[in-house]
Amino acid sequence: MNKNTLTFGAKINCTFAALAVVLALSVWFGYHTVGSLSGSLENATGKTLRRIELLATLDTAKSNMAVGNRSLIMFTYAKDSGQVMWSKQLFRESSESFRKALAEIGPLLVTEEGKQLVSHLEVAFALWLPAYSELEQQADAGNPDGAVKVLLEKIKPNYLALGEDCTKLVEINKRLVEADRQSARHQVASSRWIMLLLVVIGVAVTAVALGIMRGTNLTLRQSASELMEGS
Repeated sequence: MNKNTLTFGAKINCTFAALAVVLALSVWFGYHTVGSLSGSLENATGKTLRRIELLATLDTAKSNMAVGNRSLIMFTYAKDSGQVMWSKQLFRESSESFRKALAEIGPLLVTEEGKQLVSHLEVAFALWLPAYSELEQQADAGNPDGAVKVLLEKIKPNYLALGEDCTKLVEINKRLVEADRQSARHQVASSRWIMLLLVVIGVAVTAVALGIMRGTNLTLRQSASELMEGS
């Protein structure tokens, strides 16, 4: 009798220990999954969104810099000093915006290709600034033809190079976004299967526990009947 009771107790203890393990695994995995998804969300809404904003800033600033160069020449031909000043201000503000965005986007790029493109942008931008100074000098001297020559020979190549590199950076960012999306989908799918497995294990352990208790209850009834008959 003592042996049977001890065996029953050991079975119950093992069953509840298994249930506790399943519960602990479920809690840990749920916490881990929430943490991972939170990290993915933070990356998507933080770094990824910021990269998109900075790329848009770079592209807009680049275009405005080019507009400032062309309009400076055009209004120099027209001898419109007010618009000439506006063109100079447009270039200065746009180049400063480009510089700040370029400095910020570098640390946000994780691929080697992206870092190399940022280096190319820095070189082209650094070459554009002195070329613009030369263009401005020609315009201030009343020589728009000389300014056009500077625009075509020194500024246009850098403008085209910046445009190509900005387009490549946009493509890289699209690939990063798609990679993050696929990773999130895979993580969600894996989490569903693991949670389903834990639920199945929990149900199985519960079924075993109920079977043990049912069998033990039947044994106790039989023992009680035998004791009553013996009395």
